[in-house]
Amino acid sequence: MSNPGPDPAVVERWLQAARADLAYAEMTPPVGVGYEQACFHAQQAAEKALKALLLHYDQEPPYVHSIQVLLDRLAAYEPNIGEIAGSAALTSHAVLTRYPSSEEPVAVDEWKLAAALALQVVEWVSRRV
Repeated sequence: MSNPGPDPAVVERWLQAARADLAYAEMTPPVGVGYEQACFHAQQAAEKALKALLLHYDQEPPYVHSIQVLLDRLAAYEPNIGEIAGSAALTSHAVLTRYPSSEEPVAVDEWKLAAALALQVVEWVSRRV
């Protein structure tokens, strides 16, 4: 039996999940709440978008949170992957911002950069699927 190819509905569900995370990433947190969760959602938006693109190319996404690993996998299919190479910086928000730690709180500039990188990835992927 041959592979039926990628399921567009599955790809779209992953992209919808990425867009939902992006919406949370772009929301200004309430007064007294840090930017850590917003940065976590930024990382998740990029991760889910990149995994959607892998699925679009009929590739099973790896069970990783590393944006760089996903970018490396996609390089075989996307010659212009370098356009979103900066998004690899989001990987640090996958774990460090998910749980309380002794790390310094996320600053507003770091949150704005994370949200901008996530938006760039989601838009870039959306143009390709």
